[in-house]
Amino acid sequence: MSEVDYWKARCRRSEGLLVKARKGIRSSRQRAAVLRALGELKSWEWMGTDRLAAIANVNWSHLSEMEELGLVVSRPVEGANKREWQLEHLVVPAAEKE
Repeated sequence: MSEVDYWKARCRRSEGLLVKARKGIRSSRQRAAVLRALGELKSWEWMGTDRLAAIANVNWSHLSEMEELGLVVSRPVEGANKREWQLEHLVVPAAEKE
């Protein structure tokens, strides 16, 4: 491998790592925005997907990913094809007490 090819390969790898880092930073900022928005709620309050998405600038897939990670929980809204969201640590202890 020539020296030029070596440095080209190193640059491509670095560019790929930079893309991954930027994606991670964006995801972290979105998570922080969701947690801030939900952190303003009382334990009995829930926030709808539309309102949460508007406040935190996130989409459904990001909220679903956060739910899979156990950061938030959702519940269906009666009479609608929507969900409401709350922080996981506020909901699970209350459910365990019942």
